Amino acid sequence: MEPDRMRWKLRKNGTFDSRSLYFALRGANGVHFPWKSIWGAKAPQRVSFFVWTATWGRILTCDNLMRRGEGGGALIWVEELVWKHESGVWNLVPLCLMWKIWKERNSRIFEDKASSMDQLKGAFVNALFDWARVSGFTTTILVTEVVHSVYALLLRLLFLWPATVVCDYMSYSFMFLSIATSNMVATALARKDKNEVQHHISILLFVGLACGCLMLLFTKFFGAWALTAFTGPNNAHLVPAANTYVQIRGLAWPALLVGWVAQSASLGMKDSWGPLKALAVASAVNGIGDIVLCSFLGYGIAGAAWATMASQVIAGYMMIEALNKKGYNAFSISIPSPDELLTVLGLAAPVFITMMSKVAFYSLLIYFATSIGTYTMAAHQVMIQTFVMCTVWGAPLSQTAQTFMPELIYGVHRSLEKARMLLKSLVIIGAILGLLLGIVGTSVPWLFPKIFTHDQNVIQEMHNVLIPYFMALAITPPTYSLEGTLLLAETSCKSHVYLGCQWKYPVCLSYSGAVPSIMEFVQI
Repeated sequence: MEPDRMRWKLRKNGTFDSRSLYFALRGANGVHFPWKSIWGAKAPQRVSFFVWTATWGRILTCDNLMRRGEGGGALIWVEELVWKHESGVWNLVPLCLMWKIWKERNSRIFEDKASSMDQLKGAFVNALFDWARVSGFTTTILVTEVVHSVYALLLRLLFLWPATVVCDYMSYSFMFLSIATSNMVATALARKDKNEVQHHISILLFVGLACGCLMLLFTKFFGAWALTAFTGPNNAHLVPAANTYVQIRGLAWPALLVGWVAQSASLGMKDSWGPLKALAVASAVNGIGDIVLCSFLGYGIAGAAWATMASQVIAGYMMIEALNKKGYNAFSISIPSPDELLTVLGLAAPVFITMMSKVAFYSLLIYFATSIGTYTMAAHQVMIQTFVMCTVWGAPLSQTAQTFMPELIYGVHRSLEKARMLLKSLVIIGAILGLLLGIVGTSVPWLFPKIFTHDQNVIQEMHNVLIPYFMALAITPPTYSLEGTLLLAETSCKSHVYLGCQWKYPVCLSYSGAVPSIMEFVQI
């Protein structure tokens, strides 16, 4: 029998070496340090050392910033430097970019000197060329190609930021068309009056087409002004390319809003397959168009705009065809009378005010989260995106209430008893769904926060709001059920209570404000 001896478990032969210990320690903390990207690039040693210390969060000024509630991310953000290009010039790009930004930061703070965007670009190009020339593996043409590739990629992202905000966020202003259409069509169907259904569809199609044409003219003549106002004077160089995107997307405004009306009419008729097919085809067209126009043909941001515009037009046409197959004439458009227009506005005004209030509310949240500090802003971004992903699952409850309630409340075979049972069922389903969403949605940032970030400060900020976060997730689905029923109310007082239902963060207020109004509405 052999005598007892010490054996190193991390190696098969049992002998100790520092290499195995190093890999064990690196695996223990769960952080992959990009040392090859930093020390493998042929950059000046002081630059590599700076990036190395910044990656570990050991810049001297970080300590002072953290005392004020800010992190090193305000100075520099390095998650992992991965450049899959074989050219040595590409390996220098991230280090050079961060070094010049660091120098510019120091110049602005300590010398009160600020460089323009063009000056920063020129300094970056000159430094990159000097480093590449000293390394001996490049030519002027190669450096120019690399710089143009990096700059083009960054500009595409920057251009899309204001352009998509102008195109997509402004569309929220017209959500009232969907609500009004579902409400009016479902109510008319409950009365078994097909002519009334056709008339409602015709006037709402006119309203959608008119709003779409107005938005087309707005983007044509005021698109550049809106982008300039949104981006500010310091980012004026983004406006021309972003305006190209907005102008192309603006061509689809009439088709988009008409498609929304047709889609909501189909849903009000309890037909969900028509809109589903249209959205599936539109998504495929958009995805294929992006790949072909952007990747293969190189149209860049314009290609993305054309692909999105084409998908929206196709979706609108398919929505109209789905209505035609149901026996209605979706190409018949009627100008609404003043009374009919007031009816539409009566349904639309609360929804319009609500959507604008929600946008303002979330903008204030972002503003305050940003002003508090870097860690709070990062945690807010993670939590709000997760919240939106979870609450989407409860939205069909609102549409279900809008579709089935009118028949029980206004229909020929009116039955408040069945309406109460349906409302009770929707609230119970919403409560169960909310509980599941609350558990799942809270468990992810609680138990698996490193899916989003490895920064312990950000994780701590996320954990600080888990209780109100759970409450918001749990109460949102049943609130959707109440919201859909409350939208059937035709009096302004009940419509205004609907505003309270939409503010999902003060959950107790929204729930307590909605329930009495619902009970009164269905005469419980």
